[in-house]
Amino acid sequence: MVNQQEQSRLRALSSLYILDTLPEESFDNVARLASQICNTPIALVSLVDRHRQWFKAAVGLDARETSREVSFCSVAIEKGETLVVEDATKDPRFVNNELVLSDPNIRFYAGVPLNTPEGFGLGTLCVIDNRPRKLEENQLQTLEVLATVTESYLLLRRYKIHNELMSRFVIHDIRNPLGVIRGTAELMLESRELNAVNTAKLQRVINESDRAVSIASDLMDYLMGSQGNLKLRYTQINTSEFLQELYAANSIKAQLTKHKIILDKETAPEYLATDAPLLRRIIDNLLDNALKYSPAESEITLRVQSREKNIVFTIEDNGPGIPKEYHQSIFEPHFRLIPDHVRPGNGIGLAFCRLIAEAMNGQIHVLSAEGEGTKFEVLLPLAHNVQ
Repeated sequence: MVNQQEQSRLRALSSLYILDTLPEESFDNVARLASQICNTPIALVSLVDRHRQWFKAAVGLDARETSREVSFCSVAIEKGETLVVEDATKDPRFVNNELVLSDPNIRFYAGVPLNTPEGFGLGTLCVIDNRPRKLEENQLQTLEVLATVTESYLLLRRYKIHNELMSRFVIHDIRNPLGVIRGTAELMLESRELNAVNTAKLQRVINESDRAVSIASDLMDYLMGSQGNLKLRYTQINTSEFLQELYAANSIKAQLTKHKIILDKETAPEYLATDAPLLRRIIDNLLDNALKYSPAESEITLRVQSREKNIVFTIEDNGPGIPKEYHQSIFEPHFRLIPDHVRPGNGIGLAFCRLIAEAMNGQIHVLSAEGEGTKFEVLLPLAHNVQ
């Protein structure tokens, strides 16, 4: 039967959402550094679960987990302090251990517990050798420092995961009642007893509900991306077909706002390896901004061209322009150049555009001056591995 202390420890481990996840560079680097500093063939970031020990990072060992019954690391966290075994064949705790009697033939082990701020031992950062030996004092001290670094990585990872989950829950909880409000308003609009004023009010409710859902979606996308969870899926697309589809959809919006979009794609590459949905999000967002801020009857140009090893998307309008002192600020989340009560928005769009562009190893910048219109350029590398 698992005692209360062990139950609390297992809950702390579970709260990390880390077991059976893919390798991560930060933990792999710690294991490599521990192996090099201690001059051991094996180094592990080991997490002790209920019936097993699982390795978040492993150097010199192919196995991803072993039974907890044979775990040296389990002994280390129960001990609550650094465990050093100079020769396992002479230690009664391990002399009959299968990891000593067979592969990987452990002789030397040094493991530093990885603890939560509450004091729960989650596992260890450990180094292993197949020959008896000792560690120098400075090697042991460095191993303990690396364990502290690993604890920080675990805490940071938990913080990011919990933020992501909380964001999902909050936005999900926002979307649901908005859907109910919108649905109710639509049903009321079907009534023939409404006068023109009430019909207009209900339509306003529907429009604002849609806007709120859009804000929630944009915020969720930005939070996911800023926490490193933006997954890029590159495929090869026909550039002309992609641009024509994008142009057709945005031209309909332009007609409603009395604008005209000019598409210039003469020097665009024939094919492009990209994450098409995310690239579409960038261009749609920039065109949408141009439609919002440009005077009616004006033209907006979407130009696509090859430039050295990049493809460049340029969106140019004849709007009021952006003062130079705001050219960096406009890409910060929630920054609004024009107050929300004057022109509704959420201040996430350009921040998300920059996040996508940088995730694609590209960049986005603005060329503008007050009263002279605005030109956004998105530069993306042409070469990508297609999935």
